[in-house]
Amino acid sequence: MYYFFSVLTAVLIAVMVVANGELTAEYDIYSATVIIHIVGLILVSGIAAYKKERVLSALKLPWA
Repeated sequence: MYYFFSVLTAVLIAVMVVANGELTAEYDIYSATVIIHIVGLILVSGIAAYKKERVLSALKLPWA
């Protein structure tokens, strides 16, 4: 089972590297970086909203 997850992770990383390289070739490196981070933020926010979790619930924020 661990080998399966290791191979799956390696394939996912390889696909991400290729996709990021294609994105950087299409746009410049700064625009590609912004796009990558915005897509990641949207994905993580969507997962947190689906799970109905508070993102900063573990932190003791002074203004909260």
